[in-house]
This record gives sequence, structure tokens and C-alpha cells, in this order.
Amino acid sequence: MKKIFCLAMVLLLSLYTIAQKSADDVVIKLNGEEMVGKVTEINDDNIRFIHKGETLTYTVKKSDIFKIKFASGREEIITKLQQPEQNTGSAPVTSEADRRNKIAILPFRFIADRQSADEEMSYKVQDEAFSLLSSHAGTLELQATATTNALLLKAGINQSTFRSFTPMEICNILGVEYIIQGTITQNRTTATTTQSNNGTINTKNNTGKTGNDRKTTVSSSSSSSTYQNYKTSVTLGIFNDKGSSIYSDDHTAFWSSADAYKNAIKYLLKRTPIYKK
Repeated sequence: MKKIFCLAMVLLLSLYTIAQKSADDVVIKLNGEEMVGKVTEINDDNIRFIHKGETLTYTVKKSDIFKIKFASGREEIITKLQQPEQNTGSAPVTSEADRRNKIAILPFRFIADRQSADEEMSYKVQDEAFSLLSSHAGTLELQATATTNALLLKAGINQSTFRSFTPMEICNILGVEYIIQGTITQNRTTATTTQSNNGTINTKNNTGKTGNDRKTTVSSSSSSSTYQNYKTSVTLGIFNDKGSSIYSDDHTAFWSSADAYKNAIKYLLKRTPIYKK
């Protein structure tokens, strides 16, 4: 009887665990990111979502969402994925000799406060990484970012379709031996307020009939500034035209400013096998 009771308790606990796991909604975004929690509202342009273990409600654009897996088991497609066109010979095909000693930097993924930033930020970081590496590439030929982005767009490669292509395919499309790709994750933390006080003392001597009069004026002012702090981490990877990873690492920025990712990218680039002093 005791064994039966124990088995029943184990069964109930298992069912409870399964129920708990299935009680979450899963939002799958076009960039592959999965958000686990609870969908509280769906309207024409966006959804409202609470991450698991949190209370803050986030607003997510429906144009950034692929589908939602509800806790009930139902799935709803929000945005239909465009299937990449089959290679019928129109896509550029480069030879191994043409790709030799050439390298391209892909647009960086930028995730700010768990939301993907717009493409312009991705291009901005790509240009900054190009500037950091341009004088340290040694014998490698660094492809201009404008050329890289034009070839990617012509091949139908963007943030939503990027995962459909292998590093080997991307190297072939760009005509390079190596590609650099990276992700920046930046979240707001605390805010710092600084206050400054200024004071001045003006003394004026007046000579009159009654003798010398000294007049002193004291004035003071104060001001305060508030700065937002961030926690920023960068992941960097390098692949060759065989599809092999030759470098992969991540680094958390020491500074808390919004542009702290620049130093983190520089830190990682200097430790790659392609960086030359």
C-alpha cells in the first residue's frame, strides 16, 4: 500500500511538472529569438508580452514575430517566412582562388533590452568594426561594407533569412575566404545622477564722500545630470569558406556607457588570428 501511495505521488508530481512547463507561451521571432512567458494581448500591430518570472509588460511588433506557440498547444503564424529562392545559376559562384585572402564583416545583430534594434544600428556597428580592423588586417583584403551589404541583399539575405544560409554559402556569395559575424546584447541597468554646485563672490569698492565702501555679492547655482548605465556583451565569430569556425569568443564590456560595445569589439578583434599589429 505504501509503494502504491509513493508511485501515485511521483505520478502526480510528474503531471504537475509537465503542466507547469506547458503553461508558458512561446513567441518565436523572425531573427530566431524565442521569448518564453505569457501573451496578454494581441492587436493589429503588436502584442503585449510578459517574460517568464517577470512582471514588466513588453510591447513587441507583430512584424518582428514569426509565430506564437500558446500554452494550450495551439500555434498561430504571425508573419509568413519568405522562402529563399533556389539557386538556379543566377547566384554568384566564386572559385576558391578568387576568395583567397579576402574577408568580409557582416552586419552585427544588436539586441537592446531584449528587442532587436533596427537595421541601421546593425550597419553602424558593422562600419565601426571595419574601421577597427582596416589597418590591422595584414595581407588580407577587407571587403568594403557597401559591397558586402549589396551582395547580401541581392542574394535575399537579411536579418530574417540569415539563418537559412550556411557560412560556406555566404562566403561563396560574397566571394571571400572568411566572414566575421557578431552579436551585441545591451541592457539598461542603473541610472547615475551627478550634482555640481558653483558659487561666486564679487567685491566692489566704492569711493564716495563718506570714504571707501566695500560691497560684496555672493551668488550660487547648482545643476544635476542623470546618465543611463548599460551592461553590454559582445559575441564574435569567424568562419572560413569551408564552413569551419576558426574563432569564437565573447566579452562583457568594462564600461557602462551606451557605446561600450566599441571597446568590447576591439578587445575581441585583437585576439583573433587575423588581427595584425
